Amino acid sequence: MIRSMRVFVAVAESGSMAAAARLLDLSSSAVTQQIQKLEQQLSISLLHRNTRQITLTEAGQLYYQSCKQSISLWQHTEQQLSELREQPQGELRISVPAGFVTCGLLSQPLKQLLKSHEQLSIRLFVTDDELDLIANRIDLALSVRVGPLPDSSLIVRHLVTIKMILVASPAYLEEQGFRHGRLPQQPADMSNMDWLVHTNSKAGHLVLQHPAGPSTLAAPIKMRLNNMQTLVKLVYDGLGFAILPELEIQDYLRQGTLVQVLPEWQLPSIDICAITSSRNSQPAKVKAAIDILSKELRAIPVS
Repeated sequence: MIRSMRVFVAVAESGSMAAAARLLDLSSSAVTQQIQKLEQQLSISLLHRNTRQITLTEAGQLYYQSCKQSISLWQHTEQQLSELREQPQGELRISVPAGFVTCGLLSQPLKQLLKSHEQLSIRLFVTDDELDLIANRIDLALSVRVGPLPDSSLIVRHLVTIKMILVASPAYLEEQGFRHGRLPQQPADMSNMDWLVHTNSKAGHLVLQHPAGPSTLAAPIKMRLNNMQTLVKLVYDGLGFAILPELEIQDYLRQGTLVQVLPEWQLPSIDICAITSSRNSQPAKVKAAIDILSKELRAIPVS
């Protein structure tokens, strides 16, 4: 319809089908067909035609004013869309797990993102639950992936791999008979200890890798919960042991309020990923966010 409007405006302003055709780089017959089709769609005559000139009917004059406004609005919209594609701006809606925020994992990346793009603002949705990206108009979701996405139309990009470690509080280890700084030496030493897990985890029987060979950690799962900070706090308070991201608990490890268990055994790592609803139609703000998050997260030191 916009194309027909532009043809009509060109005819109205030039007063000639031939002149409009030259202006639009179209054939005269193509211009004539566009006008005829437009009048048929509207069921009213828009032009007075004679051998010397073309003038607007009353309906044509009204339609001409409407076309000018519509074309102007469309051009403005096209310009805005172009800017969104090319220049990061507007509000960026990001869903992130609570632990990423409280441990400071995102502070530097988000600071750099805002510093690099002054026309950008951020709205954070802090939750450990997976939000519907479409329903909540989420531009970008950061997630710890432990399996395939339920929606195959979503696009996943790996950002950084995070080391996972087994931890418990010194008080809990002492309750379990590991006194005077002693620690479990084998996964089997933990078979009767209480295991606290995040609901996104597939914990139950975990294979640990060791130079001497793999071994399975099988312990009773006593609690499942959907919030990483609560999980850390419960382990800190001595309710059991858990597998936690090393980045999120570095301060606890330095202070000695949490202790790494089985440090010589390697656990499966986890991937932090960026999830979007579409690859081809990503605005510039999403592309910029993914680039900066990937760069900054990979640069975070682990003590």
